Amino acid sequence: ELREAMKDSGLGTPATRAAIIERLKQVEYIGVEGKSLYPTAKGEQLIGLITLPALVSPELTGEWERRLAEMELGREDSRAFMEDVAEMVGALVAEVAASEVKEIVRPVQEPLGECPQCGGAVIEGKRAYGCSNWKPKDGGCKFTIWKTIAKKRITANQAKQLLTKGKTPKLRGFVSKKGTKFSASLILKGGKVEFEF
Repeated sequence: ELREAMKDSGLGTPATRAAIIERLKQVEYIGVEGKSLYPTAKGEQLIGLITLPALVSPELTGEWERRLAEMELGREDSRAFMEDVAEMVGALVAEVAASEVKEIVRPVQEPLGECPQCGGAVIEGKRAYGCSNWKPKDGGCKFTIWKTIAKKRITANQAKQLLTKGKTPKLRGFVSKKGTKFSASLILKGGKVEFEF
């Protein structure tokens, strides 16, 4: 859907659209739910920080794409195009320098559930879902659900099920140290994550 919208707006090229979407997912500006893409809290925060219309204008990007295509055909002067780009960038830099810089605040994360070890909130991190009381001043809780267990990616929904129900449904796609694929449920036992076959 996003690829088609980008095509309709003249954003990117057929060769670059998939890479743009992948990059947005990689830096966690968008997420995927089934076949739909949605802005993450981080993505929405970035959108809120961008106040200069020219920076978010699909029309401007489409116009640049059109002019670049005209250059390929020899109907547009590359020097004139570069002068226009330099003039616009200079104006944007001056506008940013003169404007107030908004403070970047990390969005408050919605807890996935309660920590089975200390009762704190379990939140999503970069590599794991962990207890928010991990800092020594907060008690130094070490509870963690790794995002990758036995080469299988564990989703936030699966981590939430594990925390709220104590167990996930049977999950496929785990790989043993010997390279054998297997299915298992994840369970909480004594405040630790274990397999149940």
